[in-house]
Amino acid sequence: MSSATDGGFADVPGAEHLVERAAEVESQSRLLEKGQRQRWLSRADRLIASGEVEVHGPLGLGLHVPSAQVREFAQGYMVQYQLQGSAVVEPSTLTVFFDKEGALSGATQILLRDLGLSSAGRLTLWSDGALQRDIIVDELGAVEPYSAEGAAAKDEVITAQWSWSKFKDCLNRQGVSAWVVTAISISCGVVCAVSFGTLCAACVAAAGSVTATTIFYCARTS
Repeated sequence: MSSATDGGFADVPGAEHLVERAAEVESQSRLLEKGQRQRWLSRADRLIASGEVEVHGPLGLGLHVPSAQVREFAQGYMVQYQLQGSAVVEPSTLTVFFDKEGALSGATQILLRDLGLSSAGRLTLWSDGALQRDIIVDELGAVEPYSAEGAAAKDEVITAQWSWSKFKDCLNRQGVSAWVVTAISISCGVVCAVSFGTLCAACVAAAGSVTATTIFYCARTS
């Protein structure tokens, strides 16, 4: 894994990729408001209420509907809710995607939870209702399978493709935990591998709304 101590933006490939993809989302989509926003929001709300789109997580987990974002892409429409609840960390999201004809195309849920440790947290990811990841992520980019008993299957440990050092310290100073950025990197990698392009972009949109500006700043100044 490369080091970020020499300060080059190219030394933080994960950050560069995330910033670039977030910029693509902005340029290739249109934020909808008022009546158009309500149309797609109502459609997504009905699917959630009927159970066709499931919301996973602990008791008390909810959707913050007033802040829901609706975007139009060339391939369809995205409705993205922020998740809220005890120990839930931003940017936890539920994203529902529709094709141009208005049919449900997919749904992705990213849930980040605080474990009471400033340097690590839990990432749980679902794609189209199927559990894809349930892992502990630490500030160095290492991950391990989550276990309620705290046990880890060491032979399954992998490393996220991120460089840290001064970059990590900068993120912490800006109020973004390094493990959160790692978790988003992992999430988007999984979503982009199992979903079509627009759901991949929707994942990056969730990350970009919270972290892209900060990532760019830290990558340039570290």
